[in-house]
Amino acid sequence: MIKEKIVQSIRPIKTIEDWRRLNKKWESSGTPQKLFCKEHDIPYATFVYWRSKIVQAPSGLAKKIAFQEIKAPTYETSLPINSKPTINISLPGNIAITIPIGVEERVLTILFKSLKGIVYA
Repeated sequence: MIKEKIVQSIRPIKTIEDWRRLNKKWESSGTPQKLFCKEHDIPYATFVYWRSKIVQAPSGLAKKIAFQEIKAPTYETSLPINSKPTINISLPGNIAITIPIGVEERVLTILFKSLKGIVYA
């Protein structure tokens, strides 16, 4: 009598969640990785690669990482009625630049690009 190897039919492994499930299955099996891979017809190097990715990125971590809005505290100031807040930049060579708060980003970009190539004495 010839014994036939029974290969488990699993759907293709496509996502990191698929690899997490397979990793849990391996952990609960108690078998060595190489044997587990052979039994499931998975290249050992591929299993090791994805296992390292799983260990580096715990489940749900990517969903938790996000930019957070930070609200700056507001301070009451006593400015003269016609005065607008400004940013003052002092450069070498007695060069001073005063920029009103709220100036368009486009204007600041042009200004800083212009200052980039200047050699100060």
